[in-house]
Amino acid sequence: QDNAFEVVTSAETSQIAKLVFVFAQDQLTELHIYDRQEQLSLLTFSHIQQGQELDSRLFQFSMPEGFSLDDQRNDPAGL
Repeated sequence: QDNAFEVVTSAETSQIAKLVFVFAQDQLTELHIYDRQEQLSLLTFSHIQQGQELDSRLFQFSMPEGFSLDDQRNDPAGL
């Protein structure tokens, strides 16, 4: 696709093998996520609104009791 950009990991231990970003009129409309087993997760974006002011309360998170967070942001094997 002319409007798609592909990012491939160089780390063989990464769970994610490839990301494909698809654009229409300079807006991200799809994200394809391929894992090492070649399974595809497809995210489709619609009703896109850019430049909207958002309330900071939208980004507050409180962990519900009885749950734990698996934070893998510092995982060197990740993408």
